[in-house]
Amino acid sequence: MVLSKKTMNDHLGSTRLSYTATIDATDKITYNVMTMRDNLPFGRTWREYVNGKNDRFQFTGYELDGESGLNNALARMYDPELRFGSVDPHFMSYPNWSPYVYSMANPIRFFDPTGKDPETYDIDKQGKITKIDDQKYYNENGVEVDKLQSDKLASIEPSSDDIMFYRPCQVQLTDGRILQNVYIVEMESYYKTWGVWPGADPNKKYFLIEDVESITDSPNRLPASFANKIYLSGETGMGYNVFEVIFKNSVRKRFVTGNGVDFIQYPPGLSHADVIDVVPKENTSEIDIDGPEYYWCIYSE
Repeated sequence: MVLSKKTMNDHLGSTRLSYTATIDATDKITYNVMTMRDNLPFGRTWREYVNGKNDRFQFTGYELDGESGLNNALARMYDPELRFGSVDPHFMSYPNWSPYVYSMANPIRFFDPTGKDPETYDIDKQGKITKIDDQKYYNENGVEVDKLQSDKLASIEPSSDDIMFYRPCQVQLTDGRILQNVYIVEMESYYKTWGVWPGADPNKKYFLIEDVESITDSPNRLPASFANKIYLSGETGMGYNVFEVIFKNSVRKRFVTGNGVDFIQYPPGLSHADVIDVVPKENTSEIDIDGPEYYWCIYSE
């Protein structure tokens, strides 16, 4: 009589071995191996042993569809030879990866049980495997990253063009570099505005959010109320803005920037605390100062 059927899974959730336990009339228990399986990194079967019926759930715990030969990853179907056959429903959370790629192309460190989001794990010194909280944020090596240092980011007053909130920041990167002019923006509004990710736009400089070590307010930003006034007036021309900044002591300077107007090069001895007004202009004559170079960094809320 068969007492039970058991399976043994690896750290990615893949079924590696299944066996049954049977008991005879003398109460002797016998264990019978039914299947053994080794997979290549992306799920293709490398070698297997099947004694009877094959396992219903195999790579990463996906249900194998006997008719199509594909793996049911809940949100979409997965082919170990070709990867996913449809777009990731959460593709906007992973702008630097193809929407068809499996687990950010790192199937040893990550697994994707739902077809939507890669997950990762931790192994302690005793070999115990623990799934890491999938509400946290991880870089491509599975190392937890502070979710954008959200408290600090929330303290930076954004400007807005009614579509996207711009947070003009100074950041320190993990390699030690300090960049004074960085727009940190939410990815869905960024994509809605530009229609392309920054990595696919040769005109934009950008870096990944996991490369950020710390965030502070940019010393080169316009106060948000004045930046909003320029955004509200609309662009001077296709892709650029011209405006005059009025400082204390009647100092007036004209600036030209790209679509983003938050960063300016302050004249010596002046800062954002000295700005008393801005006046949008309609032409590029008598420009005093060009806008500084800036970077983009997008994140998912």
